[in-house]
Parts: sequence; structure tokens; C-alpha cells
Amino acid sequence: MLIDTDTKYFSTLSEPASKVGSFLYKQLFRAYGENAVFLPISCPDATAAFSSCRALGFSGLTASMPHKGRALELVDHVDSKARAIGAVNTIVFRGGLSTGYNTDWFGAVAALQDVTPLRDKRVLLLGAGGAARAIAHGILGEGARLTILNRTPARLGWLTDQAEVQQGMLSELDKAIDDCEIVINATSVGFLGGNANPEFARVRFRPAHVLLDAVFDPVETDLMKAARRAGAIAIPGAAMLVHQGRMQCQLWFGRKLDDWAPVQAALSDFLIAQAARTGQAAA
Repeated sequence: MLIDTDTKYFSTLSEPASKVGSFLYKQLFRAYGENAVFLPISCPDATAAFSSCRALGFSGLTASMPHKGRALELVDHVDSKARAIGAVNTIVFRGGLSTGYNTDWFGAVAALQDVTPLRDKRVLLLGAGGAARAIAHGILGEGARLTILNRTPARLGWLTDQAEVQQGMLSELDKAIDDCEIVINATSVGFLGGNANPEFARVRFRPAHVLLDAVFDPVETDLMKAARRAGAIAIPGAAMLVHQGRMQCQLWFGRKLDDWAPVQAALSDFLIAQAARTGQAAA
């Protein structure tokens, strides 16, 4: 790609910068046919990085932990969904102003809707952290019935007052799974092949279950393998990552990407190759 005066620049508020994110946006920009580059910059100071990118005429930013909350405070305007979730992961610079959005919820919803409708489905969400918070808002917005299990009693004040959400402890997972149709892992269990949890080992999936594992590295987690052995559908975190990324690009470029399968395939190959280089069991 030739960098010229029409090139759009994007970067990230993250610490450290992610090689996975850099690869994903490179693939998305290529799929969109956009003259754009993504510059992965580690920034311990989100405020300084935001101000610098704005002054330099960048078109947009992503934000990852631990800067999603701070990003919400930095932008001029906040989308209603991001405000409700309490975190911004996407920033658009346009007309001298900045607007913050959250696309994490869309990533989960779209990945699930690729294989199943959500309305009136019984969904079991594991975890109550930042990722779970975004996913919960998306799931409830689609009319699903939600139960949240967490390691400790979850404080669910961030959910809408109208939402009827059941909650419990992760130690109840082996029983709670019998009453759900969709399982979403929004914890870090399984990330990079580590952080095992004994409750997860006792899970007994059924063929009718659908599992979405928000963990994207490795491509296939132990939880996904258990679901597939039982004949259930297992959706990788890479699918969620691609969907939230294409929504970011839609916000940046003002148009949709209809065929994202090549991007997801390239991302999966990248994650498998990266795992092989570092000795992880990604497949």
C-alpha cells in the first residue's frame, strides 16, 4: 500500500499494544479496500496518547483494557450504548470532534446470531467483568433471558432496572448449564492455554447447546473442545473479535463489510501460527 496524503491513520489506547489487533485491522482495512494504516502504540498515558492522535489528524482509535473507562471520559460525545455499558472501545474523530462507541457487545451478538436467534433464549453468561458487562447489554437487547455466574457475588447495578437477570456463583455451573441453551465464557479461563478452573472441567454439554468462548487465543480452548465432543456448537473468540472489528470499521468508514469470512480465516491462521511459535497448544 502506498502511503500518501489521502491515507487515514488509526491507533490504539492500550498497554501493551496487541499484535493480534494490529493484524486484524490490517486484514480489515484490506477487505474494505481502504487507504488506511493501523499503528500499534503502547500508551501508559491514555490522555496524552488521545491528545496526540487527535492533534495529528488521526481518523480513529481503538481502546482496550485498562483504558476503556478513561476513553469514555476523554471523548466529546458518547454513544448511548457505550454510556450504558460504561466503557468505550472505539473512537471516531470527525469534524474536529470525537465520539466514543462500544462494539464489544455487537461482536458477541453477531457471532451468536451467525448460528442461532437470541430472542427468548436462555443464556448463561460466565463472568461479570468488563467483557461480560458489554455482552450482557447486547444479549438483553436481543430479548434473551440471562443468568450470570461469577467467582464472587456479582454487583449487577450496571444492568438496566428493567432487566430480569438471575445470578449465582461459578461453583453452580455444572447445575446451571442444564437450564440454558447458550453458554458464553466471558472470563479469562483458557486464555493462552492457562488459568484453569475446576468448575469448567465439570461442565457437561449437550448437543443442543451453543457455546461462545470470548477467549480468542488459543483459537480452540479446552471448553470449546468439550462442547464439540458433546456435539454442541462451539463459536471461537476470533469470530467475536472480527465482528466487533468490522463494526468499528463501519463506524470509521461509514459502510458495511458483507464478506468477513476471509478476515476470520486469516486471523485464525495467524493465532495458530503465533501459538506454534511460542509453544502454545492452539489447536
